[in-house]
Parts: sequence; C-alpha cells; structure tokens
Amino acid sequence: MATHGFHFSLKLACSVLLTATLFTLVLLRSDSVVSAQTGSQPFDKMVRAEHKHFVEYQQDFVSFGQSSLGTDEYQIAMDLEKVALETSQNLSAVHTLLEIYSDLSCEEDRASVRPVIEKELGYYSKEIELSIEGANINIAHTQKPGVAAEGTHMRDRLREVKSIFDSIKLR
Repeated sequence: MATHGFHFSLKLACSVLLTATLFTLVLLRSDSVVSAQTGSQPFDKMVRAEHKHFVEYQQDFVSFGQSSLGTDEYQIAMDLEKVALETSQNLSAVHTLLEIYSDLSCEEDRASVRPVIEKELGYYSKEIELSIEGANINIAHTQKPGVAAEGTHMRDRLREVKSIFDSIKLR
C-alpha cells in the first residue's frame, strides 16, 4: 500500500508539473493577450493568477489525501484535488482562447471567432458552477478541519473564477 501511494503521488506530481510547465510556456509566448479587460488588469493576467492558485490547491489536497490513505477522508481530498485539476485545465483552456483571440489582427476574423469563443466561455463558466457544487458536497462531508478550510478557500476562489469568466466581453 505504501508503494502504491508513492507511485500515485509520483504520477500526480509529474502530471501537475507537466500542466504547470506547459501553461508557463504558453504564457511566455505573449504578454499582451486580450482586449477585454476589467479595471486596469487584463483578463489573461487574472486567469494566469487563478491558474497558479489551483495548481497549489491540487498539491495541498494531494498532501491531505496522503495523510488519509485508506479512509473516506482520502476520497474527499482526492475529489477536491480533482476539482482543482479540472479548474486549472479550464483556466488553461480559457487563457488559450483569449490568446488566440488577441492574436487575430483582422476584424473580420475576430468577428467570426467571437461567437465561438463566447460560447466556450459560457461552457467553462457552467463547468465552474458544477465544480462549486462538487466542492460544497465534499466540504460538507469532511471531518478534517484543514480539508474543510482549504476546500472553502478553493470554493470561494471558484466563485471568483466564474465571475471572471462571466465578465469577459470580447470586442
């Protein structure tokens, strides 16, 4: 069982590092991303910052899970880790969409792509809504105060992500 836990942790750590590395490479490609903004901070920078938080949540919930191997708390921690993983993937996808949109220089191309990207933004917003519900269920069932506190922080950040996605208006 200890060997299984180690291999699982190693696979998960590699997965998290690969995701973070790929996302970082995409971010280095372009610093000026999208014309849609809130205040003075572009949405792409907000999405990047949120992505970093969700990678950290993944690592935290893996640690919680490792300390609870073979218990119901392990499954709760891994379910919350899955929410963090899926959210980081959604954030990466949205960032890519925003980057593609900003790279289009022709207004006709932007006009034809805009509805597709806006539809996808709606899809990712709905995904985040479902993740909030999933986080709430797991938070309600955990007996570990640390998991509950971290889960609550993540759920609140999920709400922020949904708000960001819903606020993006492409021009």
